[in-house]
Amino acid sequence: MQRVEIKIGGMTCAGCVHTVEKAIRGVDGIRWVSVSLNSESAHLELADKVNGNVFKTIAQKVEEKGYKVLTEKIVFILDLSASPDIRKLVERIESISGVVSAKINYALEELEVNYIPLPNILKNIENEIKSFGIEIKGAISKFSPEQDFYERKTRKLKRMFYTSLPSSIYFVLKMIFGFHISGLLDFFIATPPFILGMTYFGKGFFKKIKEFSFDMNFLISLGVFSAYISSSIDVFFPNFFRGEVMFFESSSVIVSVMFLGRFIESRIRKNVGSALRKLAELEPQKVKVLKDGVEQELNSEDVKKGDLVVLREGERVSSDGVLVSGEIRVDESHITGELQPVKKLKGDKVWSGSLVVEGSGVIEVQSELNETVLRKIIYTLKSAQMKKTTLELFADKISQLFTPSIIVISFITFFVWFFVSDLSFALERAISVLVVACPCALGLATPTAIANAVSYASRFGIIISNGSIFEVLPKIRSVFFDKTGTITEGKLSVSKIVFSDGERKIYVIEDINSLKQFSEEKIFEFLSYVASAELFSSHPISSAILNLAKEYNLKLSNPETHFYLKGKGLFAKVNSKEIVIGNEKILKDFVVNLKNLDELMSFVKSEISEGKINTYVFVAIDGVLRGIITLEDKLKSSAKEVISFLKKNGLKVFLLTGDKREVARKVSDELGLDGFWAELLPDEKIKIISEAKDKVMMVGDGINDAPAIEQADIGVAVRSGSEITRLTADVVVPDLPDLKHLFELGRKTSSVIKQNLFWAFSYNLFLVPAAAGVFFSLGIYLKPFLSAIAMSLSSITVLLNSLRIGFQYKNENFSKNLKSEQKMKEILSAL
Repeated sequence: MQRVEIKIGGMTCAGCVHTVEKAIRGVDGIRWVSVSLNSESAHLELADKVNGNVFKTIAQKVEEKGYKVLTEKIVFILDLSASPDIRKLVERIESISGVVSAKINYALEELEVNYIPLPNILKNIENEIKSFGIEIKGAISKFSPEQDFYERKTRKLKRMFYTSLPSSIYFVLKMIFGFHISGLLDFFIATPPFILGMTYFGKGFFKKIKEFSFDMNFLISLGVFSAYISSSIDVFFPNFFRGEVMFFESSSVIVSVMFLGRFIESRIRKNVGSALRKLAELEPQKVKVLKDGVEQELNSEDVKKGDLVVLREGERVSSDGVLVSGEIRVDESHITGELQPVKKLKGDKVWSGSLVVEGSGVIEVQSELNETVLRKIIYTLKSAQMKKTTLELFADKISQLFTPSIIVISFITFFVWFFVSDLSFALERAISVLVVACPCALGLATPTAIANAVSYASRFGIIISNGSIFEVLPKIRSVFFDKTGTITEGKLSVSKIVFSDGERKIYVIEDINSLKQFSEEKIFEFLSYVASAELFSSHPISSAILNLAKEYNLKLSNPETHFYLKGKGLFAKVNSKEIVIGNEKILKDFVVNLKNLDELMSFVKSEISEGKINTYVFVAIDGVLRGIITLEDKLKSSAKEVISFLKKNGLKVFLLTGDKREVARKVSDELGLDGFWAELLPDEKIKIISEAKDKVMMVGDGINDAPAIEQADIGVAVRSGSEITRLTADVVVPDLPDLKHLFELGRKTSSVIKQNLFWAFSYNLFLVPAAAGVFFSLGIYLKPFLSAIAMSLSSITVLLNSLRIGFQYKNENFSKNLKSEQKMKEILSAL
């Protein structure tokens, strides 16, 4: 089973999406397809065994419907001196899965291949060429099909607009000054824009009628076709209609206005989601790899882990790696948001997409192209843009019914006015209804706003994997926080050790710094066992104990057995001794002898009751309680500010933690929270979240938080959380202050979506009846050319309004207080 993304050009409304989906679904070997107007792409799931020509078939089916599969292009420069069988070569190239077309220019010795960028496809093409004994002298790649499509489309629309403009100017002047020369002259002047309009908007016009497959372009072409054909009949057969039927000005002006509108729309759409396209453009096409001390140029996708890649000034990094020689300064602003180049020395990490601004060096590749940080960011953002909100699904359903409904309304309008008035007025009303109706605005209202918000948030390290959060964010009433690593630094340090040697003697290290003067070997032996048991754990408590062991150069042993019990602690066997570390629950599970519990607790009881320590763990060795280790964790400096912001905005804030009640109460009181739950297991956190009556957000970073984050209406992972937590989260933010900006961005995006939908619905609810002549008695009705202007403005208004989301935050850095290296690590951990 293979999943593939194909870029589709030319879609303008939900009707287009439905038409493209239907066309692709009819191709053999397609298990599942989802087309997005927002990302202008189709996501496919292929059967295990498919014909190599499946993508070529898809391209043909899509183009038959008037749209275009956007392919990448590469031109191979060949040595054809051996006179190979060119026809067979082209056939073999076109049989490769992913290749859409191939053609050869024998005179220039060039092979041009248009292809879908599947894994290893370029390597497969090169191998096929070499199998014919042909030498490849070089290759020229064109890796921006979407940008190229928009540029060509914009140029074409501009050219067509200027071509049709003289005819429109003539008819506008004719309407203003009321002159008339002859119907035959009008026919000749109106014919060029009619041909242009039907060529562009009317592709597959009669086939769409036959298949009952209607979209926005069909409405336009039907309006233009009706106006032109009825007028032409009136010119050549004057007695065919009762009265004069002349709409050449309507067909000409509609075409010109639509070309102008689409030209403006095309230019605007290039900016929607532009951050995502800019990220994709950061990947270099070719890299120089050292093989046996010799530089070889390879495609980026052919670079493997362990390869040595040469970097020079002005070049971009293709894959994540470690600098093994040289010294460079790189611009990694796409990761950190910091514009200042960063100096990299031997052993430093270098990230994909970074630009070498100074120096040269060699990196050892650690991630292949599909596994790089840059690819993960791009994939996450694309996934977010493909997910549809409830509002978007609702708008899509209306849009699918919209076009057939407008055709019906147009016919009803024609027949009503035909009997009430005359043929000319009836045709004018019917044409106006066809032209003024705009499902595009409905289809674009939600996805363009979400695309711009997701795209813009990514520039500041906020990775949104679920675009539907913008629908839910304004409805959030309660925010639940995990404690350790979320509102605290997550960097615990050992503050006190209470240890029993098993011979009725108890050692108490009140000040951990005094451990340096402690000469008793038993305490260091005890700490060695504890640290060894924690070796394979990534929990903050484990890190604190291991840091202490490292500080005192304690000798550690790999545990023979090790496993973690969620919400309780861990068990390990070290040098045949059974070590249990955790809370009271794990002591009961392993039936630990607790006869000295009260005595050991007496040394830490006052600190616990006063909340002076953050947490503590019991340590048992071979079934006997041997000690207590207390740990401290400071609140993040930004915690109070973020909590204050949330409460000022009417949100209730709660703490969910597996830590002790006393510690939770101290944190809750210090931050002014609305409540807390302590000593929770993961399933207990889920229960609290699920029982909440309002919409809730869960913010966390640990394995324990993953189920609660998944359960919440919006799950947020902060900073260097576990991978499981990041996978279940709807949003990943670099640090706690970015929650403020997430809510601000959410409010702004939600507002824009509502404005877009209000405009789209209001526009159609008012102007369609106005075009049909419902308000004719009040003197309100629309001429066909005015309907065309209004229709173009509706889509442009929605697009421009969506772009306002980015403009609001243009000069605002979401994480001003983060240093470059810190922010980079935090963003990378979010992936």
